[in-house]
Formats: sequence, C-alpha cells, structure tokens
Amino acid sequence: MREPISSCALSPDGLSPSGERAFLKWAGGKRQLIPQLVSLLPPILPENSYFEPFLGSGALFLHLVATGLIKPTQARLSDNNEKLMAAWTDVQTKIGEVIEHLQNIAANYNHADPACYYALRDRYNTCSESGTERTALLIALNKTCFNGLYRESKKGLFNVPRGNYKNPNIVPETTLKAVHIALQGAELTTGSFEKTLDWAKPGDFVYFDPPYEPLSQSSSFRAYHKNGFNRTDQQRLAELVDQLTKRGVNVMLSNSTAPFIIQLYPQRDGLRLHRVTATRFINSNKDKRGAIQELVVTNYKINADSPKT
Repeated sequence: MREPISSCALSPDGLSPSGERAFLKWAGGKRQLIPQLVSLLPPILPENSYFEPFLGSGALFLHLVATGLIKPTQARLSDNNEKLMAAWTDVQTKIGEVIEHLQNIAANYNHADPACYYALRDRYNTCSESGTERTALLIALNKTCFNGLYRESKKGLFNVPRGNYKNPNIVPETTLKAVHIALQGAELTTGSFEKTLDWAKPGDFVYFDPPYEPLSQSSSFRAYHKNGFNRTDQQRLAELVDQLTKRGVNVMLSNSTAPFIIQLYPQRDGLRLHRVTATRFINSNKDKRGAIQELVVTNYKINADSPKT
C-alpha cells in the first residue's frame, strides 16, 4: 500500500485544511463526484503516469495527490485554454506573486459597486501577455462573477456578468498554497487532447472530462471557450478512446447521458458505461438546477461493488 504524501497540505476531499474549494470554480467541476469517480478507478502504479487533458479546476487530480494515490511527478495535466493553463503554471511556480497581486486587487475592490467588477473584467481582457497579474485577475473574476462561470466570446474575451456576492473570498491564500505544493513535479502543458497523449503507454491512466454534450436543444450552449466543443470534437475524442484502449491505456471519461454520447461508446470492446448522480448549479435558471444523471465510461474491469449503469 502506498504511503500518503505528507508534504501536501490538502485534505482527502481535495480541499485545503481550512475547507476552501479548489482555487478555481469551473463548469462541470468534479469535486462533488469524487467518491463515485474514485470507486471506478483502476490501480495506478508508481511507474504509471496520470493524464488529465481537460484540466479545468483539477478536482480529481488534487484528490489523488492528497490521498497519495498518485505523486505529483506522475501527473501530466493540460487543457486547450491557454489562460487557464497559464494560471495553473503561475500557481505552481510563482505563487508569491499571484497572492501579492490578489491582495492588491482585494484591497481596492468594493463588493457593493458593480463598476469595480467590470473594471477588473476590462483589465483582464486587455492583458496582452500572460503573467501573474493576469492570473490574479482571472482568480478574482472567478470569485466575483456570476456562478463562478468561465465563458469567452468568439473573440476570446471573458464576458461573464457580475455575481451577487456579499463578501467574496478574492484571496484564497490557504488553498492556493496547498495547490502550489500539490503541483510540485507535475507537468503542465497547453494543447489539444490528442497532442497531450502521444506518450501515454500501457498501464497509464487518462481521465477525460470534456465539455458535455447538451441533453436538449434548449441547453445547447457549448462556448465556454472561444473554440467551442462540438459533435465532431466528441467523435474525435471517442476515436482517441478507442486508440488508447487498443494501446492498453486505462481510460475514464465523463459526459452527459445524451443519446449521441451513449451511441459513441457502445458497451463492447471492453467499454463499460456507468451512471453517477451530480448536482449542477451553473444554469442561470435556478429551477433547472439540481440532481442529474451523468455518464462515466471506463475501458477496464472495476470492483463488483462499483456503481453500475
């Protein structure tokens, strides 16, 4: 049995000791699904790598490190959102600068004045180069925007309106420092999900958490990132899962229970479909938030007592 990583200041549920969330809230974040996902994991041996090509808030990665199921040096983390990955890299390598910028933002932010939020948003959108100031602005916007949503226009501009928070935690210092520790030795890259998996070998584990296929036409919004993620992308991903399966790479994939997705992953050639229950809060209509069934696809055998479809 592998020893937990004592140097990582994260609790087993992926939170910092103070109970704060991961440093970013992201659409489709997996924190609440951690127990169900862990029950479906394959063995991850010390010589195997862990790949997460749709990193987002990184909830599963943080949990695996916190519980000692993987070491940070096993992790290959990526996303095609350059600004997101720049933020992760800054938290990994320049945490002091990020916190200092956040403290300056918080000192001049008036929660009661909407103009303060939109001034932050304009500053973020006019940052021409990556850097710790842009990362701090991203984190601050994430804590103060509507529902913690990240969304870009076709021009790549962050366009989420202000959220209604009385006292947002703009400087989640404890969480940031804990995530900084968890990232030491991890490999962070920006790129497509195909490119980042060129080096996956038999026995490695890949967790795919792509933008979900909408369950209905009325919920067909896909453009959280300027490049979007359409059905052609979903098909490319399914083809990659097939290739990885043939290469002996262990794969877990999350998505919606939309018929299109279920058809992409037929229960053959070693694929197994499982249903898990999640609660989603991103919908702007509070009446449409609540419990929902999600799909988890695996290409390996799991314990008999794991959740089944």
